[in-house]
Amino acid sequence: MLAESFGPGFNGPLAVTVDNHDRQAARTATVTLSRRIGKLPDVAAVAPATFNEAGDTAILTVVPESGPSADATKNLVGAIRALAATTETGTGTRVMVTGATALNIDMSDKFRRRHGDLPG
Repeated sequence: MLAESFGPGFNGPLAVTVDNHDRQAARTATVTLSRRIGKLPDVAAVAPATFNEAGDTAILTVVPESGPSADATKNLVGAIRALAATTETGTGTRVMVTGATALNIDMSDKFRRRHGDLPG
């Protein structure tokens, strides 16, 4: 019912963590990253960032347009990770993509690398 009402990606949001010991750098990187993620294909929504009490770590919730097991969602995780690498290089801010969907993608990729391509 939730997927029908809000789209298939609502069942598999991605969590993007942004961390920098410098609070201002963390905030700037979070705002910039949020805007850049929002412009990627297959993004239905990026929720406003939630910061920890110290203000040096934030979480962005990203809702894909596609479902958790869709190729488009896997591509989105890759695109966000590419943005994360650029952000890290340019600012020293550590960015990670997590959540159940990202974890499933990572586990599947790890099994494929270890055991060769699996059917299906």
